[in-house]
This record gives sequence, C-alpha cells and structure tokens, in this order.
Amino acid sequence: MRTALKRLVDQGFVSLSEDTCDQRQTFAQATPKLLEALDSYRALFTRAMAATDQSSETATPLAQNRMGQATLA
Repeated sequence: MRTALKRLVDQGFVSLSEDTCDQRQTFAQATPKLLEALDSYRALFTRAMAATDQSSETATPLAQNRMGQATLA
C-alpha cells in the first residue's frame, strides 16, 4: 500500500497530509490531476458504451462529496 501511494504521490495524482491532532495518521487525497484523469476515462468509457449501443443512463457517475473527494454517486 505504501509503495502504491508513494508512486501516486510521485506522479502528482495524490497528496498526503498528516492529522494535526494525531500524527500517527496520514490522509491521502486525490489531486485535481487525478480527478481530470478520472473524468477523461469516464468520457472514454461513455463513448465506448455509445459505440456499442449500451445505455449510459445505467452507468454510475462519479461525483464529489463535500470534502472534494471523488466518489461513486
């Protein structure tokens, strides 16, 4: 898990921050770069579904929760 997070941080997809109350905890958050990549992939999948006559209405869209994190809606 640490190796994967380090790679995502190195590539600019994730940022890490420490809990100000408990320094044993570290939080990983998606960066705008990751959210843009996810939007691009979602658009690619939507086009692929349209090309195969699949309904995009049944797809689960990505949304942002109140903390700005990407979640499945």
